[in-house]
Amino acid sequence: MREFIINRAGGMCELCGDRGSVAHHKVEVNDENVNNPNIVWGIDNLICVCVLCHERIHHGKAEVCREGLMFDKDGNLVEAPHLFSE
Repeated sequence: MREFIINRAGGMCELCGDRGSVAHHKVEVNDENVNNPNIVWGIDNLICVCVLCHERIHHGKAEVCREGLMFDKDGNLVEAPHLFSE
């Protein structure tokens, strides 16, 4: 499955565009949904990400990663606030 997800993305991280090597679950697998095959194995719930983006998702580092996007404290990709007025 991992290879399929990486190949589907052309080997690129779907968040930042760097080399992707991790198949990440968009909806996190937990005790309540671990038996749901759509969550665990569904290709619509998996994206290819790089190691750095995967770390940011799971550890909530709020750094700008690509073109005005960043991860919030819950690991969601969101628009970065504009720090300077134009």
